[in-house]
Amino acid sequence: MSRMKSEEEYRKTKAFHFFRWLSGEKDPYIGNLEMRPQKEYMRAEDSILDRMRESQMVMDKVYDTRHNRWLLLFRRFYRIMAVIFCIMLAGLLLFTVSYLPPTGNASNPDNNEVASRYIESGMQETGGKYCDGDDTYLPGIRYFWRDKCAFYRYLLCDDYADGGRRGVKEAGGDERSAF
Repeated sequence: MSRMKSEEEYRKTKAFHFFRWLSGEKDPYIGNLEMRPQKEYMRAEDSILDRMRESQMVMDKVYDTRHNRWLLLFRRFYRIMAVIFCIMLAGLLLFTVSYLPPTGNASNPDNNEVASRYIESGMQETGGKYCDGDDTYLPGIRYFWRDKCAFYRYLLCDDYADGGRRGVKEAGGDERSAF
């Protein structure tokens, strides 16, 4: 069995010092380490101006096309390559368009087979109630005009001029009941 240490022996242990520091009773740096409060770093205005001047000198030297031959050559090369790239892109697009099938030819399958198949067997294969596209086109028109009328009503009607709440407040009702 271990024996219990006396108070003097316990004060000499590292555990005592650690728990004292942990509880905030003693700071081990106070009295043992020289500490001075830090001063806020202030940049001198001269150093800021010097740095700006140096930056401007570097930019002037780098982009000086009279004395920087590599920059002059690069700019010319870049412009020539940009023009060549645009011409090649336009040529590629024209080449691609030239191989598209002609439209409006009566013998093309899209003009004679596809449409007749949709008309003859579209309802059986899809199970839809509309055969001619009205199931998507007409509701879209209806929703467009509904929203447009609601928007104009909101803008032009006096009841909606202040967000639709004026009539409710004058009537003494709850604001939440307006909507």
